[in-house]
Amino acid sequence: MHILLVHKQEKLLKENARALASSNAYVEANGLPLARHRQF
Repeated sequence: MHILLVHKQEKLLKENARALASSNAYVEANGLPLARHRQF
């Protein structure tokens, strides 16, 4: 992967770490919000 892409991705993950952790915790506790509508 290109070094600039890697840097950009790392920056995005760092800046959004709290939001990602919060979303992951919600899914862990409650499951996927629209899972009941899945056709597969």
